[in-house]
Amino acid sequence: MNRQNAEKIITEYLKPIYGFARKRCNNMQDAEDLSHDIVLKAFKAFLIKDDIADPGKLIWTIAHNALSKHLRKIEEYELQFVFYSDGWFLLHYIKALLDNGKLKLPTKNQRKALTTLLIHK
Repeated sequence: MNRQNAEKIITEYLKPIYGFARKRCNNMQDAEDLSHDIVLKAFKAFLIKDDIADPGKLIWTIAHNALSKHLRKIEEYELQFVFYSDGWFLLHYIKALLDNGKLKLPTKNQRKALTTLLIHK
């Protein structure tokens, strides 16, 4: 697709994309970041492909994938926050997962390191 057509389509979808992001984010900064990611990825996709039958479908597919990635980043950040703010809780949660067989540490040294951390807490 040529640049002018891609810009025209993206411009038509700017408000709906921002609305999508705003409804799903806790603050305006995250909504703006998510919207930016969606617009940038969609624009790149339009420039790469010539035969896009349904631009809206492509945009919303990109939007949902970008939202999933955004939520994973938030989840990772929150897990890091729990570790730093309450390392005891996280260590015991990991131990419970290990005990239930839902998490496996591949080496004996990793298991020993976790046990050492639990003992010193």
